[in-house]
This record gives sequence, structure tokens and C-alpha cells, in this order.
Amino acid sequence: MYCAECRGEFRPGITTCPTCNVALVEALPEELRPIGGDEPTQPVGVSGTRGLSRLVVVDGHSIDLMRAFIFEEAVELARTLEGVGLAVRLKEVELDFPDKKQRFTVETRPEDHQRAEETLFLRWKRLAESEGTGAAGETAVDKCPACGSDVPLDVEECPDCGLVVGRGEDEEEEEEEGEAGGPA
Repeated sequence: MYCAECRGEFRPGITTCPTCNVALVEALPEELRPIGGDEPTQPVGVSGTRGLSRLVVVDGHSIDLMRAFIFEEAVELARTLEGVGLAVRLKEVELDFPDKKQRFTVETRPEDHQRAEETLFLRWKRLAESEGTGAAGETAVDKCPACGSDVPLDVEECPDCGLVVGRGEDEEEEEEEGEAGGPA
């Protein structure tokens, strides 16, 4: 018996998922069937197949940070894909990242790859568009795209992993005005 919500498998005699509180089914629909350990998969990225990437070199390997995520982000992306009926598997990236945070890829079946990429791209696009809607100076920190740490807007490098992220425009303008003897 299986739960169509969380995909948990239960022994015979159990009729309701104790976590989701829904009736169990005899078999999961094909799209909800968990990905088997030996089943082929492909990693998906948050920018789809649009050619957007953030490449870094770790231990001599080129890693696209738009396809390798800290655990919390990988889980969030997996839930997004599961929410549209796609089975996913998280796979650990077996490299030592400078920030000491482990990364994971989010993988789908090859036949689901295009739909997963499009789903995550649309999610990424909505998030990117929403970032430009707030008032200037509203947020004092931002997140590092490499390690997810808080990065003050007035610094150029992530304090945790050292990635050059640049400074916020407001801080640069204030510094330039101060140097030029303009209004304080």
C-alpha cells in the first residue's frame, strides 16, 4: 500500500497514511512512482536550458551552481517538482566545497527532464522578477548564490565562501558621493 501524497510505502493492513491523513492506494501512478536506485536520471537546473549558469571550480571539477544546491534549496526544488507530479531524486555532489556545505543535484527521469527544467525555470523567473519590485534599500542583506549565506550589501565578497558578489548600488553611490565631497 502506498500514499499518493508522500509516496510512502506501508505494510498490508494499513489503510491511511499517518502523516498525510489520506487513504492509501494499491499502486502509485507511473508519474508518482519513486525513482529506483539503478534507474537513469538527469540533473535539472533552476535556469532551465536557457544557457544561464554560475560555474565554479571545486577540486578541479567545474560545477554549475544553478544545478548543485545546498540541501535546503534542493529539498525546496524537489517539492516544487513533486507538486507538479514529477518524481525526483536528490544526489549528493561528492566534492569538498570551500564553504564546507554539501551540495546536491535534483534529478528526474530523462522523459521528465524537459518538463522539470521548464517548471524550475518558470519558478526561477518569478523569483527573479519579484526581486526587483521592492523599494531600494529595503533589504540590508542578500544571499550568496554559491553558499546561501547572508551577505551584507555593502561588501564585495561573501564572508563565508569568498565568492565575489559585488556591492549594492546604493552603497556604491553613497561612497562615491562621500569621496567627491557631495551631500552626506
